[in-house]
Amino acid sequence: WIQSLTNLVTQRMGESSHRRLQENCQHAAQVNERLLLELLQQNKDTTYGKDHDFASIENRNDFRRRHPLTHHEDYQRYLERMEKGDTHVLFADDLRMFGVTSGTSGQKSLIPCTSRQRSVFFLDCICILFDTMTKQVWNTHSNLQKSCKLMYTPVYTTTTGGTRVGPNASAPGDNPTLLHLYTTDRDAWQVTNDAHLLFLHVLYALLDRNLGILEANFASGIFNFMECLDQHWEDLVSSVETGTLPKWLDLTDELRQSLESRLLPRPERAQQLRQIREEPQSTNSSTETTQTMPFARQVWPHLHTIMANETGAFQIYGEKLRQEWIGQADKNPHAIPIYSPVYAATEGMMGVNNDYHGQSFILQPTAMFFEFLPIESSFNDDQKDKNDKTTQEETLFMEQLEIGKYYELVITNLAGLCRYRFGDVIQCVGYEGEAPRVKVAYRKGQFLNAVQEQTSEEAFYTALSQTAKLDWKVQLQDYTTVEHFLRRTDRRPRYTVYVELQTQDHEPMDKGATKTLSAHHMEQLDQRLGHVNQAYGKFRSKGRLERLDVCVVRPGTFRQMRRAMIQDFQVNPSQWKQPRGTRHPQLMAILEQNTIG
Repeated sequence: WIQSLTNLVTQRMGESSHRRLQENCQHAAQVNERLLLELLQQNKDTTYGKDHDFASIENRNDFRRRHPLTHHEDYQRYLERMEKGDTHVLFADDLRMFGVTSGTSGQKSLIPCTSRQRSVFFLDCICILFDTMTKQVWNTHSNLQKSCKLMYTPVYTTTTGGTRVGPNASAPGDNPTLLHLYTTDRDAWQVTNDAHLLFLHVLYALLDRNLGILEANFASGIFNFMECLDQHWEDLVSSVETGTLPKWLDLTDELRQSLESRLLPRPERAQQLRQIREEPQSTNSSTETTQTMPFARQVWPHLHTIMANETGAFQIYGEKLRQEWIGQADKNPHAIPIYSPVYAATEGMMGVNNDYHGQSFILQPTAMFFEFLPIESSFNDDQKDKNDKTTQEETLFMEQLEIGKYYELVITNLAGLCRYRFGDVIQCVGYEGEAPRVKVAYRKGQFLNAVQEQTSEEAFYTALSQTAKLDWKVQLQDYTTVEHFLRRTDRRPRYTVYVELQTQDHEPMDKGATKTLSAHHMEQLDQRLGHVNQAYGKFRSKGRLERLDVCVVRPGTFRQMRRAMIQDFQVNPSQWKQPRGTRHPQLMAILEQNTIG
């Protein structure tokens, strides 16, 4: 009854929130400017507000003309005061915590977070997503099924002033009363080893044949979930069968006893799982051809949604999930869809996806004030002297974008960051009234730029994935790149890409298979990249760029990199992103040590 009541209340709130979004979209420019003026008025007496004369700013044009574009270093002296406990520095609201960015495209940064951001995230995002699911999914599925939500217990520190510091991501302690909605045992969240907690997430999901949703921040989290299921299959099924946990799990005696007291033996479920592994089920599609039912569908017959962001850098993981575990909708009638629900970062929520089958986000005009720097101005500004302020008035407002064009997103958020360039590049793909619908393209810090060719993460992945599939006839497992000047072996301007590959029948590429990646195969990738990014092709033809190199790495290399980032760099598993441009010496060493041949 608790879940029914929770769903009923959230459903009513969701209808109201969704209706308000649709109304606000019709006048998004006005709504967004009103939010800006409210923030300026609210924070005019703070240290930052006085330094930038917020009290005299009358409209968005005035704000754009008078306030410079900013980066994180522009806030350092203010943040240092806040870390010591000073208040009314950047904003008038109470400071809830300092969020730590993942650091994928550079150094980790401390970002102030407020309670208002949490309430806006719930009312203007979560409630809308719930309404979307109600109307587009739960009209044919029960909304009383449980979810497996891949949360991890973060490690927090505190500043000298006593403020909590850690990832600004969903954590079990945020709202313990909601943990009953998830399959994972309430005591399992005490496990701090992320790999061992992931094993428990998978185990409790396997116990629930009626599972409805698999949920993670990013598709990479679901990919890791499925890999864990594969790697530990025998231990998982044994735990299901016996009601006991493997000895290798790092658990205190008290915690192990608590978990096993509720982990009842399920021999019939274990037998079902073994049968699935040994005798894959088949189904007849509409084309009368016999197909294997997706593995995840066999394990969880009522699983209706993979809820995880697969846009931008996470597209590769969505594709792998479809190939190996959840099926492809255009080929298999029992495929499980991936729903990318929200566009958010440590700095706050920015957009919501109210189209269950879509992969774009409506920028929420009540979440933060948005500006957009045309990508040409964005790259040109990187080459200017720091004191050159000509770019600051080149930003556009949300109703002024051209569909199909790319922009660097500039935000003024609810926690004192003004005209802040946090590095995301988006593509405008449409409009809802005056509110742009966008796709996340890439992070600025993740593009390659050896001789001003500016190859984006999106462009490189397009060329690499097409080459692997169409020319090399292999499956791309994962990849990263290293800029030429970071490799000791070669100082000439060229890209070096490290790839983990599988053959078409899902076998890892071994040492013998590496010989197939000859100079000819590298030339194929080089040519495709030149077609995708004409500037790259131009510099190649003029001899200013050398042909790229491709290094095949051993299976598990990228898993090893993930482990290093979580254990050694203290990246929260919920925030982990595979860097597509690798600069850290420790990660580069892992790549070099695992290169085959």
